[in-house]
Amino acid sequence: MRDISEEAKVVKTNPFGQLISSVIEKIPETQKDLISKQLKEIEKRLNRSEKGGRITEIKDIETRLNKLMSELMDCDIEIEMAMPQLKEVFGGAKIYADDGIRTTIETKGHGLQRSMIFTILRAYAELAHVQKAENSAEERTTIFAIEEPELYLHPQSQRTLMSVFREIASGRDQIIYSTHSSLFVDISHFDEICIMRREKKQGSYESYPTQLSMSAMIEDLKARKGVDATEEGMRELYSHAFNSMINEGFFADKVVIVEGPSEQYALPIYADALGYDLDRNNISVVHSDGKGQMDRLLRVFNGFKIPTYLWFDGDKNKEAEDIRKKTLELLELLGDPVENIETKVSDTYTVLEYNLERTLKDEIDDYETLVQDARETLGPIGKPLKHRFIANRLKQRVDDGESAEEVLPKTIIKIVKKIEKLSYSGIILKELGR
Repeated sequence: MRDISEEAKVVKTNPFGQLISSVIEKIPETQKDLISKQLKEIEKRLNRSEKGGRITEIKDIETRLNKLMSELMDCDIEIEMAMPQLKEVFGGAKIYADDGIRTTIETKGHGLQRSMIFTILRAYAELAHVQKAENSAEERTTIFAIEEPELYLHPQSQRTLMSVFREIASGRDQIIYSTHSSLFVDISHFDEICIMRREKKQGSYESYPTQLSMSAMIEDLKARKGVDATEEGMRELYSHAFNSMINEGFFADKVVIVEGPSEQYALPIYADALGYDLDRNNISVVHSDGKGQMDRLLRVFNGFKIPTYLWFDGDKNKEAEDIRKKTLELLELLGDPVENIETKVSDTYTVLEYNLERTLKDEIDDYETLVQDARETLGPIGKPLKHRFIANRLKQRVDDGESAEEVLPKTIIKIVKKIEKLSYSGIILKELGR
């Protein structure tokens, strides 16, 4: 579905055609009989009829044609106007839009045309819902294929349209769409997402899909924690961990998961100072708002075979047992269980012994001076803006000719180099008995 000129036609295979058909079905028989009589009356006025009443001008031109034909050949010439039946009248329906000028929908701008397509879909969804409630024996099953539904729609309309898709799919119909918008990635239905990849192999390109099954995720939870999860529970668990910003990772070649906005702000700046632009290399940095949801993000991205790097704090100076327990759980999930937490930069993750602030204090000679500069320049600020300010100041030094190896924090340099070399190293989801 991408062309309003096709979607606004009245045919059995599109939603608008089915909407019009539902109108015909609901017209009372008395009204149908009245319209049919009126059509017959019009036909009597236009065509020959035993009852007479034909328009004089039509009879005159027919008489003239017959007179001229009689000079050439003996035959009767008759002009007949084709009269439509009731269904044919409705089949010629057109959609007009008045946005200051009343013209057919096909002549309007792309935004209005696109909105009309989805308005038809919404109306169809309401109709399908009614038919489902009435358990109509004549309910049709339709597959809608939609290319980039987000085009020309602002975010609020995209979310509205996504809910329309879900409503339609809740019945017998199916929706298949391709998208470049994170708002159209519904992680609560991760088992319905399909990532298409295109790779060059032996001189030619091959496309292949990657999906993540519900059964694999349920089995993983059972194998790790002995929990018998339900499908409903899994959907709730994972939809809670994701949002439209994190969904950006589904469109990336690599994903870096960090704990909070401080790392998310600073890492791209440090990478740029090292000559490695994360955006140009299609790498997304997403933050999980703490370690609590990091494992869920990793399982999903890894399940879709997206190379994923984790960066989190060890919080060694914090006494809370649950924080230490979560850190150890992450290290075990990453295949590197330890007893004592210390800074480590590996091929797939980085854990800091304490946190980012402590690391920068240890590795930047004039850290306190930079913090004071941030306060004087920006006023009262939180950690994320402070760390972005420091990263920008250090990058400026590199841009001015100082050595990146001498200026930038050593641990962050190592992290960027690991991300640059990151590749997919295999599935981390566990199977029962493995």
